[in-house]
Amino acid sequence: MADRRWDVVQMSGVFNGCPNDGVITMAEFYVEKNAQGNGDHVVHTADCSLLPSKETVHYLGSISNAKSAVKKAAELLRKQASGCPHCTPAYQTT
Repeated sequence: MADRRWDVVQMSGVFNGCPNDGVITMAEFYVEKNAQGNGDHVVHTADCSLLPSKETVHYLGSISNAKSAVKKAAELLRKQASGCPHCTPAYQTT
């Protein structure tokens, strides 16, 4: 279970348009190596209860939001990606 632990990284500073007084909270994201039946590779946060074993996912890194994580996954895999219905439902395409 230690590999599924969600680490939060905070960077302090002044950022234009950034809420929370200039503190950006980053989340750890992963994408499944194997596509779903519709061709989507599902993106999960590190603390998602549906995150598969570490052998079946690619680490995407610390990313500021799910939309950027889904975009990075699609670019990395050169295939379609979608958010997990549990942890990133706003970016689920199917």
